Amino acid sequence: MSYIHHVPGRVRIKSVCFRRPTCKIEELLEALQAREGVKAVSHNPRAASLTITYAPEKDQLEQLMALIGVYDCLPESGTRTVNNVREREKSSLGTTVGRVAAGVLLKRGVSYSLDSLIGVLR
Repeated sequence: MSYIHHVPGRVRIKSVCFRRPTCKIEELLEALQAREGVKAVSHNPRAASLTITYAPEKDQLEQLMALIGVYDCLPESGTRTVNNVREREKSSLGTTVGRVAAGVLLKRGVSYSLDSLIGVLR
């Protein structure tokens, strides 16, 4: 599984491909550092990550990702990003809140029914 964390001006990509010898990482690092607008590039092979600090222009991130793809170092499909992880968490939270609300309503309904039944039996 891969992971991309992005804030404007900085992107960190974690992927096992940054550990593989097939990834031309040295060439990629040189190409990224030579690119206009890129301020810093850091590769951590133990963490299998690549961090790029860049000028946060509108299409800069897409261009950087395309360059990484040229060197066969793009993360696999199914990459987790902060945004899609947050969406999943929101969805999970919504489901949990819905279940709790349904449970509360059911409990109140049963309680009301029992109170009514007891009132009739008295």
